[in-house]
Amino acid sequence: MAKIQEKIRKQTEYSQRLVTERANEREKSLQEIVVQERNRLARELHDSVSQQLFASSMMMSAINESNSPIDEKMKKQLQMVEKMIHQSQLEMRALLLHLRPVQLKGKSLQEGIRELLAELTQKVPMKTICKIEDFSVDKGIEDQLFRILQESLSNTLRHAKATKLQILLIKRDESVILRVVDDGVGFHLDEIKTGSYGLQNMRERAYEIGGTFKIVSLPNQGTQMEVKVPILQKEENRDD
Repeated sequence: MAKIQEKIRKQTEYSQRLVTERANEREKSLQEIVVQERNRLARELHDSVSQQLFASSMMMSAINESNSPIDEKMKKQLQMVEKMIHQSQLEMRALLLHLRPVQLKGKSLQEGIRELLAELTQKVPMKTICKIEDFSVDKGIEDQLFRILQESLSNTLRHAKATKLQILLIKRDESVILRVVDDGVGFHLDEIKTGSYGLQNMRERAYEIGGTFKIVSLPNQGTQMEVKVPILQKEENRDD
C-alpha cells in the first residue's frame, strides 16, 4: 500500500508540474504576441495618424499666421482648431509612449530611462533635467520602476502642459528612489477620482515591489511623483 501511495503521489506531482509548465509556456507565448501587436500598432499609428496630425498642425499654423482677411470669429475658431490638433498630438505621443515594449529587453533600468528620455525630447519641446545613478537591482524591480516612469511621463504629456521635466533615480540608505517633477498646471489631489487609472496603476506597481508611492501637486505649481523601494539584503549574504 505504501508503494502504491508513493506512486500516486509522484504521478500527482508530475501532473501538477506538467500543468504548471504548460501554463507558463502559454503565458510566455501570449506575452510575446501582445508585445508584437503593440509594436505593430505603434508603427502604424506613427506612420499614419501621427504624420497626418503633424501635417494638419503645420497647415493650421500657416493659415493662422497668414494675413488673410478673416473675420475675428472665424480667426478664433481656427486658433481653437489648431489648439485641438496640438492636444491630439500630445495624446498620440503619450499613447505611443504606452505602446512601447513594457520590458527593458536586456537593458538596465538606467539605459532604458536614458533611451526613453532621448526619444521624448526628440518629439516634445520640453527641457529635461536628469540625475541617474548607476546601480543594480533585481529585474522585477527594474521592470516595475520603468513602467511607473512610462505611466508618469504619459500623464505629463497628456495633462500637465509642462515645459520642464526633472527625473531622479538614486539609491540611498538601502532604498531606490524614483522621482519625476514637472512645472505644469498641477491639480488638486482631492479632485482626482480615486479610481483614476493612471495613478492607481502606478500605486499598485509600487506596492507590488514593496515600495511606497507619493504624489504632491498644486494648481499652477506643477506635480511631483516619488516611488521609494527598499532593497532587501539577500538571505545568503547575511551573517549568521
